[in-house]
Amino acid sequence: MLMMSDSHDKWPVSPAGQAAEAGLSRTDQPGSDQRRFVVLRHEQDGHHHFDLMIDTGAALATWKMSEPPETIRVSPLDCVRLPDHRRRYLDYEGPLTENRGEVTRHDAGYCIVHACSAACWEVTFCGGEFRGRVLLERTAQSDNWSLRVASA
Repeated sequence: MLMMSDSHDKWPVSPAGQAAEAGLSRTDQPGSDQRRFVVLRHEQDGHHHFDLMIDTGAALATWKMSEPPETIRVSPLDCVRLPDHRRRYLDYEGPLTENRGEVTRHDAGYCIVHACSAACWEVTFCGGEFRGRVLLERTAQSDNWSLRVASA
């Protein structure tokens, strides 16, 4: 069984968000910045959370949330920006090293990044469960963010 075995699976490829912002630009043309995404359910010690990961080319921009992202249809969802993760998580399911639990795929698909900055990402998701145009917005000068449906 394949396991995430080296120490980089919990450390950023670059400072949180910097790789993503450096590799993305504003676009309003659908499909012009299409990228893969995955939502992993991370279970550890009887607790779970969900990690939303967007492929930035060099790494995965990652946000941790208590509920799956498609629940924003009801109300915005608080999330935390995590350090960038390795791209292998796009396809990985299974145990993590150092007793950090196990991940299973909750959803996956493609997304279009319309805009991104250090404080806001506007993205259209096209997955099995998570679909539609959303905003990921920083709520303070920290790693706290909010995920909500983008206004029409």
